Amino acid sequence: MKFRWLPYVLVLCFCVWVLPVHAQAPAPITASVDRDTLSINETIQLTVTILTNSLAPVLPDMPALDDFEIVGTNSGSQLNIVNGQISSSNSYVYILQPRKSGELTIGAFSLTLNGQIFQTEPIKMTVTKDQSSPPGGQTTKPGNGQQPAEVNGQDFFVDASVDNPEPYIGQMISYIVRFYQAANVVGQPYYDAPKFTGFWSVKETKQSQGTDTLNGRPYQVSELRTFLFPTAAGQVTIDPAKLTMQGGFFEPDINLQSKPITVNVKSLPDGAPEGFKGAVGQYEIKANMSTTQGKVNEPLTLKITLSGKGNFNNLPEPIWQDIPDWRTFESKASAQSTVQANQIQGSRIFERLLVPSKEGKYSLPPVQYIFFDPIKGEYQTIRTQPVQITILPGQAEAPSPQAVLNPQADVKQLAEDIRYLKPVPSVLAKAESTNPPLTVLLFYWLAWGLPLLFLAGHLFWEKYRQRLESDSGWTRRMQARKNARRTLEAGRKGSDDVYHAVALALTDFLSDKFNQPVAGLTSQALAELLSQKNISTELSQRVQDCLFKTEVGRFAPEAGNPTYAENLLDEAEKLIDELENRLP
Repeated sequence: MKFRWLPYVLVLCFCVWVLPVHAQAPAPITASVDRDTLSINETIQLTVTILTNSLAPVLPDMPALDDFEIVGTNSGSQLNIVNGQISSSNSYVYILQPRKSGELTIGAFSLTLNGQIFQTEPIKMTVTKDQSSPPGGQTTKPGNGQQPAEVNGQDFFVDASVDNPEPYIGQMISYIVRFYQAANVVGQPYYDAPKFTGFWSVKETKQSQGTDTLNGRPYQVSELRTFLFPTAAGQVTIDPAKLTMQGGFFEPDINLQSKPITVNVKSLPDGAPEGFKGAVGQYEIKANMSTTQGKVNEPLTLKITLSGKGNFNNLPEPIWQDIPDWRTFESKASAQSTVQANQIQGSRIFERLLVPSKEGKYSLPPVQYIFFDPIKGEYQTIRTQPVQITILPGQAEAPSPQAVLNPQADVKQLAEDIRYLKPVPSVLAKAESTNPPLTVLLFYWLAWGLPLLFLAGHLFWEKYRQRLESDSGWTRRMQARKNARRTLEAGRKGSDDVYHAVALALTDFLSDKFNQPVAGLTSQALAELLSQKNISTELSQRVQDCLFKTEVGRFAPEAGNPTYAENLLDEAEKLIDELENRLP
């Protein structure tokens, strides 16, 4: 009887031994949101993370998202090799906007690995009606709630405003254009944005919709937001925004424009710390190494990630420190951003190649970054944590810089095809008859055919107009090249905005053709999207190269070269024509 407690002790020991073993294995797929309560006019960020031991990315199986609209996507991956073991982490980010209010549920994401199915837990959300919404669930006018100064009962008018008329240099502000309509329009209006001279601009691809009542008359309100970053101090005037609505068969076009807006840009305060390179916003910083253990003379990648709010396409590099016994090579950077709560949020990753020359245990020094916080009105200095890494003995000779930075540097072109051009044969003239019969004369058939042509043209125009009104996606695709050429032509007339015009023409053209946002996608995500549309790798790379040239062109020495700008415009026009021919 004195050993009756023995079975309980054995069971307890078994639990203590088994449970930690199972707890150590993380779930291969997880899903999380940045918040679980929001209003119907706001967005949430849903992040799905997949952990595998495979080099190839694995996609999750998505549930039906009937209660949400996907307004933006991003993806990223991280590969770790520790003691010969490969682990891969793939993150998929979805920006969702609810379609209705109430208690909503995001279903479970699933993943199949080695014949076994894993699922995330469903996520419950509480979506409230907007506080300014009137009864009946109708949304009010989007934006900051300011009404236009002059409203005289017009059927259509355009209003523009900024959310901060006195920003600092580099501080993000919103330029908001609203189109008010109290009557139906034929087709989709064409928006001619201002040049935004004196600003770095980023256009939000998602258009907000709502309703408003002005002077007792209901209006439908469409809002388009452009994020601006001032580049110089002083008083800057933003030209009027213009909107053109296509007229009917016998009706002229309707041209609308807003009033100009003056912005007083403030200089950054004196006393900037040493090492400040002009970054403005709110940021956090972290560092990580591609592995925790390397070998002598084998390259490693140090990643510095800046995240927060600001102009991620124009952030300067951090302050790099020299590391004894390590060779360093030039860094490359990539950026990704999304629009949340009417602000640009995202990250910029700086990658630097490091090659150790001696074995041992190292603590890489912190990387420092200095920026100006316009909300606090002061300069901030942030630093990464030291990175610990162990270097083992390796090869005797270090690789050449060309081999590290460009593994394909030895590929050479041996020859190129030459196509023989045949001369065009001369055209033989046909002898004319002295007295041709009446039936071969052009005016005879025109007299019979003109009424039929007029009737056919009228029927075609009516069907075309009905299609424009009923199918907005088709309308965007049909007018994509026309609108892109207008944007490029506007860039040719003002050389200061060539790079902005080229970027806007390409991104708007692809957005209209695909009927989904394209601006803000990473190069990899854009390449995948073009590949899904059967666009060749060569053409896809040309599109990415052209967009990259627009990003660096404003600050590169070639930016003021008219020939360089003209060549970039010609390249963009060729790309748009080729994409128009290859896309369905």
